Formats: sequence, C-alpha cells, structure tokens
Amino acid sequence: MSELDCRAQAVAGSAVTSWAAPQTCAEHFFFRGLPEAEWSPELNAKVLEIAQTKVAMYDADASEIEQTPADETYLQQHRRSFGSRPIRVLTSGNHAVGHLESKPADTPKHLKYEQEATLAQGRWLTLSSNSKQIFAHHSSEYIQFDEPDTGINAIRDVYDQAKRP
Repeated sequence: MSELDCRAQAVAGSAVTSWAAPQTCAEHFFFRGLPEAEWSPELNAKVLEIAQTKVAMYDADASEIEQTPADETYLQQHRRSFGSRPIRVLTSGNHAVGHLESKPADTPKHLKYEQEATLAQGRWLTLSSNSKQIFAHHSSEYIQFDEPDTGINAIRDVYDQAKRP
C-alpha cells in the first residue's frame, strides 16, 4: 500500500491495513507506531484520530518528500557559515531502528549504512566553528525517547552559551 492509498483511506475515513501490517496507515506514520508507549492514552487517541481524519497531514508529508531533492540542491547552492553559533548534532548508534528491543542483527550492509549516516550527519559540523557531534550509542533513531538526557543536555549546552554575553 502506498502513501496515496493511505491518503485515500483518510479521505474515506476507513481503517485500511498498511504495508506494515498489522498497523493501519495512521499508526505507521507516527514514529514507532501507535500507541506510543511514551505517550498518554489520551494523546495516543488524539493522534490516531487526527491521522485517520486529517487528509492535509498526508498531503504535507507527500509534498515534503517531493520537495526533498530541490531542498537539498537549494541548500548546497546557498550554503553559508553560522559563524560560532553552537550547533549540536545528535547521532544515534542505531539508525533505521525504531525500537531497540526489536533491533535486527548487525549485517555488513547495515553497518555500512550506519557509518554512512554517521558521516553524513557529521558534515553538518562544518557549518559552525562551535559544533559538536554527540553520540547516543544506546538509542534507537528516537533519541528523545531512549536517551532523553542526551537531548536535554545538548539543548542546555546551547542555551547556556546563548545566555553568555
């Protein structure tokens, strides 16, 4: 089932099963699926309701995907330095892994992907003379859930620097 099929599902108000069975399309498009264990039952219910009824959400997602190549080209053509503004790049040790408990075994192909993703994220470091790549080795790609202190500390570091004269 494609994203367009999921959009049609939202238009029709039906709960068609997606390619990530047994999840519905609505469940599939939200992080690690719904319900998200880190969220309250009320929040999970509201997010599911929105995903099942708000067609604009699927339109925005499709538009973002369509524009990605043009955005990348624009950013390459208009690259500039941020001087010494602090930039923190949070990098997971487990790219493309939604849940650590269901992490597949490492294969040479996946390890190569991990290395490429880490190096690609590292290229953001050239945008500022005050940049750091912070590794969350024990996290899925959702660092905010698995290692929230890593994100909080990075934000605190940048905030503290911004307060300095």
